[in-house]
Amino acid sequence: MEAGRRKQCSNESCKKRIYPRVDPVVIMLVIDKENDRALLSRQSRFMPQMLSCLAGFIEPRESLEETVRRETWEETGIEVGEVVYHSSQPWLVGPSSMPCQLMVGFYTYAKSLEINVDKEELEGTSVILMDSE
Repeated sequence: MEAGRRKQCSNESCKKRIYPRVDPVVIMLVIDKENDRALLSRQSRFMPQMLSCLAGFIEPRESLEETVRRETWEETGIEVGEVVYHSSQPWLVGPSSMPCQLMVGFYTYAKSLEINVDKEELEGTSVILMDSE
């Protein structure tokens, strides 16, 4: 119904409409601008040698930029400065089109790369050299 944006109960006496929940999530590449390096993380559930950008859910009353700063700090102990929007995309969760996450991507710049990994969140981190081209 409505191109999949909502579902409706097929029971004639009900006809309840259900609108999909969209959970906002940030994903960010933490950059060490001075040394042309970036921080990637690893979770224990990842396949071997798989790395990812940091990511996390937005809390109530929190801006996207505040979430980037909070999640980076919570997971790595790194304080970041400038937060720059990159792009966004829907991210389907589970076997159906509902629920869905809206992944909002950012670049953010580390004030330092003194890393203190939260072992409950991450298995570890890797600092990689960025291609300057």
